[in-house]
Amino acid sequence: MRFFFLLVSLIALPLGSAASTVLLSHSGSANPTTQGWSRASTSNVVAGAYNDNGREVWRVYDAGLTTSANNLNYSGTLNAATVASVMDSGWELSATLRVPEDDPDHSIAMAAGSNIWIGFIINETDTNRRAWAFMFGRAENGDTLVSTYGSGTPRTLAPGYHDYSMVYDPATALVTVSIDGEFWKTYAGASSSSNGTQQVYWGDNSGQTSTQPGRAAYYESVQFASVPEPSRLLLLGLGIAILGFHRRRGNRAIHS
Repeated sequence: MRFFFLLVSLIALPLGSAASTVLLSHSGSANPTTQGWSRASTSNVVAGAYNDNGREVWRVYDAGLTTSANNLNYSGTLNAATVASVMDSGWELSATLRVPEDDPDHSIAMAAGSNIWIGFIINETDTNRRAWAFMFGRAENGDTLVSTYGSGTPRTLAPGYHDYSMVYDPATALVTVSIDGEFWKTYAGASSSSNGTQQVYWGDNSGQTSTQPGRAAYYESVQFASVPEPSRLLLLGLGIAILGFHRRRGNRAIHS
């Protein structure tokens, strides 16, 4: 009977993440370049430490009002072996940030786009790339807009800081997208016919093809980690093996 309860206990073990490994991280108002990130920028976007009513963050500000190639982003390059490992075991991209309703202007709407961005991009093949990313904007009333790159209608959130997460499952090749710890959707990412650096990057990602209003984003944290999970089948197999061993011992006792 003891072995029966052991088997049930093994099967019922939670499948929470095993020991994850943080590969890239930004926190607070520290300069990201001191935390392992590389900076790429033009002269029209600025960034710096910022105190948001007692909350220490890193502010990225794009003055907009132009169609030139404005950008300022922070990237962490991953080598081929690391990318292969996280795609095989699983990964999580997470961030806490605010799209302020009054910086630089009140009541100015801006579409959710790549001028406020957090993403992970890999080379699936020599001629195909895949990206998983959050893109942000602001509604006219100050609400935060968030969308996933290449997929779906933006979601509207109340103004303020929110926690965003994408967790990749190698068994399904999909990510689970959560906001403030609540499930939003599953997402396959978006592909393109190109090849380039495999990286996590965030900030003001790209220039615009039309005149844009000024915009800011307050990044409190950005993190990319490998998140291998134990297999329930492994636990089940272990339980069955223990139960089988117990039965064999019982059979030997009966025939001895």
